[in-house]
Amino acid sequence: RSRARVTMATPIGDNVVVVDYDDDFFKAGYCIPERDPQVVLPTAVRRPGEGAEIFRPIASRQVQDWDQLESLYAHAFYRQLGWVEGDEGAVLVSEPLFTSRADRERLAQTLFESFNVSGLYVAEQPVLALYGLGKTSGVSVDVGYAVTDVAPVVDGAVVAAAARRTEVGSRDVAHALGGLLGDAGARLSEAQLDAARDAACLVDSRPRERLRRGTGDEKDENDDTNDTNDTKTERLDARLPDGAEISVPPRARRMCAEAVFFPARFAALAGCSALAGGPSVWTFDKKKETYGVSDALVAAMHACTPEQRLACLDAVAVHGGWAGGAGRAAGLDARVLGDLEDALPPSARPMGAGAPEHMPLGAERHAAWFGGALLGKVVFAQNHHVSRFEYHENGPGAVTKRF
Repeated sequence: RSRARVTMATPIGDNVVVVDYDDDFFKAGYCIPERDPQVVLPTAVRRPGEGAEIFRPIASRQVQDWDQLESLYAHAFYRQLGWVEGDEGAVLVSEPLFTSRADRERLAQTLFESFNVSGLYVAEQPVLALYGLGKTSGVSVDVGYAVTDVAPVVDGAVVAAAARRTEVGSRDVAHALGGLLGDAGARLSEAQLDAARDAACLVDSRPRERLRRGTGDEKDENDDTNDTNDTKTERLDARLPDGAEISVPPRARRMCAEAVFFPARFAALAGCSALAGGPSVWTFDKKKETYGVSDALVAAMHACTPEQRLACLDAVAVHGGWAGGAGRAAGLDARVLGDLEDALPPSARPMGAGAPEHMPLGAERHAAWFGGALLGKVVFAQNHHVSRFEYHENGPGAVTKRF
């Protein structure tokens, strides 16, 4: 499937594509940081001849099927972005935390040998996310579809010893909402649950004491006077994009987001058998406890040196497809900042890292992609990338040596 190696006619600076992907969406576009990525596709492939079954090449931010991922690249490059065979451009890839050397080299092999790209630059997602929000130091809280990565970044470099990954994400909020809705939730598809989550979820600005104790009281959870928001939560009656209608009670609206803060205890609190038999993330395992988002952030901060912690607290960036959009509107970032502030000494005051005014509205949704679009204008012009010639001289190992 390799393509003929020919000299690219288009100047490399005018033909750089930035790619960023998670379990749910694949984002690609030219280096134009003033606008959203041109391509936003579901990270899913339907194989011909196998009915309507959908396959996902990415799981927990790790590639499971390189052939399927290659088909997504081909669709984005040639059909969506207008590349022409024989005149391929360069690519900057946003790399998730904890990516193995073997996967990085396989990525290089795919892009150079299957797509004949003119150059490749690989950068870590947390660093790019902070760049996209106008920061070089801070802490990236990347709430993905299935996992959340927390990474302190100082002067453009990840503090690897303090980075944390926890197996909770926006999918778990949707599943929790479905469980809290009972039979009505069981009838909703995955896409409908995601839409319901975006429309209905509210995040309490401070956790309830009963959640901290790991106990639940049905009376308390149905009593809206215990709502920590300033205004009483109301039932939401909404129409989903596909026309389906849902009714979400106040308790479900408030409680579903707790799935990413108390994953090991939430199933029992929800009082729903559907959750108890759901994804493994709900199962409490003392040997492999799943941290909540705030717990992972606090653990990452405690693993930093005092100097690193001081640099990071000035920019706490909560971002991701849901976290930077509907989750941010629901109060997710305020909750995370509040939890972190509660866990630190009174002298330590964490500050949120919002997008600069010149960035598009809702830039937190695609923060890593925007950071890549900014960085791509620099690294290829200054020849910091792996060129096609360098790859063919040194093989896939060239990308490991360079980055």
